[in-house]
Amino acid sequence: MEPPDAPAQARGAPRLLLLAVLLAAHPDAQAEVRLSVPPLVEVMRGKSVILDCTPTGTHDHYMLEWFLVTMHDTRGRSPPYQLDSQGRLVLAEAQVGDERDYVCVVRAGAAGTAEATARLNVFAKPEATEVSPNKGTLSVMEDSAQEIATCNSRNGNPAPKITWYRNGQRLEVPVEMNPEGYMTSRTVREASGLLSLTSTLYLRLRKDDRDASFHCAAHYSLPEGRHGRLDSPTFHLTLHYPTEHVQFWVGSPSTPAGWVREGDTVQLLCRGDGSPSPEYTLFRLQ
Repeated sequence: MEPPDAPAQARGAPRLLLLAVLLAAHPDAQAEVRLSVPPLVEVMRGKSVILDCTPTGTHDHYMLEWFLVTMHDTRGRSPPYQLDSQGRLVLAEAQVGDERDYVCVVRAGAAGTAEATARLNVFAKPEATEVSPNKGTLSVMEDSAQEIATCNSRNGNPAPKITWYRNGQRLEVPVEMNPEGYMTSRTVREASGLLSLTSTLYLRLRKDDRDASFHCAAHYSLPEGRHGRLDSPTFHLTLHYPTEHVQFWVGSPSTPAGWVREGDTVQLLCRGDGSPSPEYTLFRLQ
């Protein structure tokens, strides 16, 4: 249970994280107690991390305690929290649930009491980015945006960001519904505490998109301001568009000048540029 004379900030914490540790320092003249605590500590999930709380000045004895700012069942952590001989808080195999504020409180008798807060951020690289394209036939005749594909980035922390690309160029699409194109996103917290993001792309298609290559990418954060990127496989769309141009020509046999002899078998070829391939009807002009 928390001591009744705990400082105000620590008193707001629901439970004492660990048993206090009593430490001895040099028996010199005492000075006002101050703490040296890194305000922000970053670690990759699964790695060990140490939160340091070092009093400055000289004190005969002092008591050091760690508190949690928010409600958390410390008994459920495996492996459990530990204190080393210097009162530093040791977290083996950092977990997403460890991401919170930790308060260090030092009591040094006549020198007074001091407290400081360390924020722990836990990062997790998401799994490989997956994309599920629309496998149907999409029409360029539609005057509104159609669903193109859904992109998934699973089990990261913090939540990744997803961007879309056409022919290697980033698509600048809004999140508000728009007839020319937009995207929607949904973030889910998994049972593990990790975050998964799903993004769906909608575009109004043009005939030029028949040969376009699309893909998505998940951008995720790492400690020390670093970033990573995981690209999905590329995909193409099946488009329906009307015929705009028709070619009609004489196949073999023919002379270089295009003439044929009476009695020859002649092949007449007709080709339109629509998709799917149009039906053809040939007429003989009298």
